[in-house]
Amino acid sequence: DLLEDERLPICITPVPKIKDHRSLNRALRYKDVTIKNIVKDHARDANVSKDSVELCVRSLNDANEWEEGSVQSSGEMLAMLQKYFSPEAVAEEEAKFNLSITEGQSGARLTHQHQMQYHFVAQTLGLWKNITYDMYRLWMLAEEDLLDPAEPYVLRNTGQG
Repeated sequence: DLLEDERLPICITPVPKIKDHRSLNRALRYKDVTIKNIVKDHARDANVSKDSVELCVRSLNDANEWEEGSVQSSGEMLAMLQKYFSPEAVAEEEAKFNLSITEGQSGARLTHQHQMQYHFVAQTLGLWKNITYDMYRLWMLAEEDLLDPAEPYVLRNTGQG
């Protein structure tokens, strides 16, 4: 019943970034009151503790907050890369926009020209955005695989180090 409650999306959807503090506080208070009401109703109806119901609701909210923050920040960084840097070669007078790396400088272990490094960074941010979007599904699949009684997890020496 909890997962089908029409109030649940309010409880588990991240509050958007609102610059006006009054509006932000109002949105946060509304969400908190909605959580308290849904917790009270479902604890009573299911004959479980309020703490158990609240833990479920807050866990769903935390998962959504984490996902939104991770996916959004990766997307924002990718957008900034595309806005402020060009995948083309950088002129000498625009050295501050040069993404090239040289082995041995500032801890770099590889050497890449600007174009290659730009594409590597763009691919990495895109990959991380996709991974974070599916992180909980990937986590559940990994646990399901590791805990499968038909195929128990066993440490083996594969010779790969």
